[in-house]
Amino acid sequence: MAQGYLIILAVWLSAADMGITEEAPVATVTCGTLRGTVDAASGSAAFLGIPYALPPIGVRRWQPPVGIGTFPGARSECWKGLLDATKPGPACLQGSHFSHGVQSSEDCLRLHVHTKNLEARARSSAARSSATRAWKLRPVLVWLHGGGLLEGSPFALQSGYGAQANLTSENDVVVVSVQYRLGVAGFLSLASLSHHDVRGTSGNYGLLDCLEALRWIQGNIRAFGGDPEQVTVWGQSSGGSLVLALLASPAARGLFHRGVSMSGSPKLNSTTEEAAEYWHREVVERSPCAEIGFQKPREKELLDCLLHLSAGELLQAQPDNWHADVWSLDIFSPTWQYAPLLLVDGEGGILPQGYLQAFQDSKHGAVPAILGVTREESDFAPGQDVRRLTRSQLMQLLAGYAGKSQEPAFAEELGRLYGLTGFSDDWEPQQRYAEILSDMTTVCPNFYLAGVMDAQRPRHASPVFSYVASRHLSKPFCVIANFTKMKPPYCPRFAFHAMDEFAMLQPHFLYNFTAEDKAWGQRLRARMLEFAASGDVQAWQRFSTSTRGQAEGHVSKSRELLPDYNVIDLGVEDENAQRYNVLYLHGPGSNTAMAEKQVTAVFKNLRWVVDFNVLEWHFLEGTINHKLEEIHADPAVQQIFIPYGKKCGDSYDGYMSYVFMWNESHQDETWLGPAAAAPALSGEKLAGEHGYEDVLDSLAEHLKAHGPFDGLCGFDMGGCLAFDAARLAQEGDPRFEVPSG
Repeated sequence: MAQGYLIILAVWLSAADMGITEEAPVATVTCGTLRGTVDAASGSAAFLGIPYALPPIGVRRWQPPVGIGTFPGARSECWKGLLDATKPGPACLQGSHFSHGVQSSEDCLRLHVHTKNLEARARSSAARSSATRAWKLRPVLVWLHGGGLLEGSPFALQSGYGAQANLTSENDVVVVSVQYRLGVAGFLSLASLSHHDVRGTSGNYGLLDCLEALRWIQGNIRAFGGDPEQVTVWGQSSGGSLVLALLASPAARGLFHRGVSMSGSPKLNSTTEEAAEYWHREVVERSPCAEIGFQKPREKELLDCLLHLSAGELLQAQPDNWHADVWSLDIFSPTWQYAPLLLVDGEGGILPQGYLQAFQDSKHGAVPAILGVTREESDFAPGQDVRRLTRSQLMQLLAGYAGKSQEPAFAEELGRLYGLTGFSDDWEPQQRYAEILSDMTTVCPNFYLAGVMDAQRPRHASPVFSYVASRHLSKPFCVIANFTKMKPPYCPRFAFHAMDEFAMLQPHFLYNFTAEDKAWGQRLRARMLEFAASGDVQAWQRFSTSTRGQAEGHVSKSRELLPDYNVIDLGVEDENAQRYNVLYLHGPGSNTAMAEKQVTAVFKNLRWVVDFNVLEWHFLEGTINHKLEEIHADPAVQQIFIPYGKKCGDSYDGYMSYVFMWNESHQDETWLGPAAAAPALSGEKLAGEHGYEDVLDSLAEHLKAHGPFDGLCGFDMGGCLAFDAARLAQEGDPRFEVPSG
């Protein structure tokens, strides 16, 4: 079938061209021509306040957005003439205590584009022809701001006051920032609204806005030098939650190609029906429509009343528990709750399943994803001031809150895991408090969800990465001190919620980032830009868990087992560090699976610069000396092996058996049994078994076949073997010749 193509041009017009006093960037999109401005901080062309949908007011309140100029030929409701895109316009309707002074409105469905990749700008340079040949479309980063789905904008504190534009400074990407409906206007679900909504359901309007913005980007982003085939959605906090929702939504397939969630909430388990029947009814009860009630015969009357509420009345009706205070020990209270805003809307909806079910569906179109968190998320706005508490006092406080809903053993286990019952000099009560709450609410749940996503993807498929930002900024971050009511005021000091975003964007507000802070942030920025361009991060390993491949993708939630996760620690990883290829030789009674767990746990801080390859030993086959069989039949020995899925006695192939021990001299090639387990075997010659030189020959063959390696590392007798190989290499043994260079 023949198709027509819209030719989209972008030019820089002079004052003579436009009749204005200074040069301004201009772009032509489906709906017409835009006149932008120049962003002072980044130097990029900025096109602000571009409408992507009709104002959701009047009868369009609580309806899916009606797009403007989404695709070529869709010119209904477009503006006439030249659209002034030099000002962002109002934020979406909001009224919480954190958005004081923010100009907001229901007429807010706009997006903002920052770019240095306007084609005609390159054309106008001195080397016009070569510049035109070098010009190419750039990856697109779509920014979804945070704010609990209740507040914020692309130019508010949650976005570093527009600092996402800084990512365009090197012309690596085109940045699009999206405004979406918030709070009651963006997420209310009621039965009366479901009859009004063209979908037959209600809620998730803010997410529908994001989908419509992505459709607009697909149809128009070439005008700004952006590649519609390389779109990455990226958000922090509730913006990260929206990214997770888009990753799970069938309606979003094909609209973007990568996703980055920074500290998003992985919780999605409430439905539109539940919200309509329970969670969201309080909105009506707090409004002038309360006396109408929820009886079915009066649903139309209730709808008419709600549609005629003023913006101010909508904000007054928004319940207090829509702003979740998750960083307080109050989460242990049996009465603690907050209303869910993103909702499962069932078959045929934009979120037909919760995240766990959606990502377990192997048919789901997976795209590369990054799920990032900070180590002490709750330090952003801690709910309790514990700065002066001792270990025992913090333990008592924790037990008091946890005891409201949990057994005493639960608090005791938390105290043990987080060092509240031990002794050491490095005691930071506010940091330990933040670690507990952050792990429970954000860190572990994100790792769990990443494990579910990864478990359903073949190893060659789109990767899932996960990082934890553990680095602390050089000095307290007092910009957000008013987010708590602590006296004296508290300035976040640890790896707080949004620390990774602020360090990466380095916004120009009242905080002076040190050279170390800037270097760390620039490293994270480089990783994100690489991911936006390729869907990969070469310096990172994809997320994995020790339980990869289980049918339901379950992963351990125990803090003690977090080393099992292949999580990038951004407090350790070095941008320019050389990576080394090291062969790891496990010890006796071990195998590859066990050795990999040892490597992860013991050498976790080296994983970012060292690739460990585990050599599994298979020398011992056939009949085992009867005394060794007696050893392996011992229940104490079986406890070591059986948890790893292999019943001892059935097969010894795959283990480096006890018989592969040798004496210190290695002169007589005598195999030694373990002195502790079987003293009688110590020094006994096992007839018919291979000698030590056979072991060295086998190692040499492996090095030749799978090398070169930068080094050998071994545990127990594997360490002895690694040492001997190094000794022989130094003595000139040709089997262990060290490669030049």
